[in-house]
Amino acid sequence: MAFPMACPEHTMPQPRITIITPNINQAQFIERTICSVLDQAYGNLEYIIVDRGSTDDSSRIIQLYEDEVAWATILAGSRGDAINHAMTRATGQIMAIVNGDEMLLPGALDEVARRMADDESIEWLVGGCQYVDEFDQSCGSVSPRAPRSLTSFLMHDSGVLPAPSSFFRRRCIERHGSFDTKLKFACDYEYYCRLLTGGVMPTIHGLELSTLRDDPEAHDAACTLQRGLELVDAALRYAHRLPRGQRHELWANCDQRRRIHTLAQAELAGTNAKRFVINELIRRPWWMADDAIRHTLVHGVAHPSPLRLTRPAA
Repeated sequence: MAFPMACPEHTMPQPRITIITPNINQAQFIERTICSVLDQAYGNLEYIIVDRGSTDDSSRIIQLYEDEVAWATILAGSRGDAINHAMTRATGQIMAIVNGDEMLLPGALDEVARRMADDESIEWLVGGCQYVDEFDQSCGSVSPRAPRSLTSFLMHDSGVLPAPSSFFRRRCIERHGSFDTKLKFACDYEYYCRLLTGGVMPTIHGLELSTLRDDPEAHDAACTLQRGLELVDAALRYAHRLPRGQRHELWANCDQRRRIHTLAQAELAGTNAKRFVINELIRRPWWMADDAIRHTLVHGVAHPSPLRLTRPAA
């Protein structure tokens, strides 16, 4: 991806950019991530790596770059813990989070600095993203799209905001608080919901700024279910910020998605499927109106695989 070059006579002071890399057991990819950041050759870079107690070779690899990394540590905890821990020490005017298996594309930081320096009103800049395989070969791209509305984003109906291509002004982070440490899969989504609820809309940048790697956990049924349920719970946190009619629409949407995940969980429960569904019905008796729920109660599990069932809902 080629970026426009700045003319020397028009060079402006570079804003300080902090890149945060939370890492856990990504020894296969972490050096590529580090090099993609350092090779930006950006003149005012702060790079913080937080290793969350990796049991692979990650720590040894990170130590090879300790003279070029502003701060690195070993920290047990969630990804949100790692991000928040780094943010309390960050000094950049602009911040971004690039995981230990992701990369920045060449020239990305210069482009972000130029765009955000040109327009001080930009609080949150989101660019495009390339999907890459384990050999860093491109296998698709993600074009960013702003949500049509807060309601549609909470319902998971609009908005494509690639996390490693999301850059925030420091003042935006300070105003809207830290990342939720209890969420394993949906802490980025929950934070974006918070920003949108607070009136911060993303500025979409058409250029690709980073890479995303296909996550093996995305193909695991249990992880897919946990992610989907976290997304539902995160969305419902902000239901009270919607007008009454839209609030009801969101509740119905989330209830349907939760029902789909419940059927998938019943699939995973096998012979305990009926008992699992009964326990869910005690809390949500209105689900008895659902044909698939009644079918499971009578016949046990006879549904599509959990991944086929839940990916659209997640």
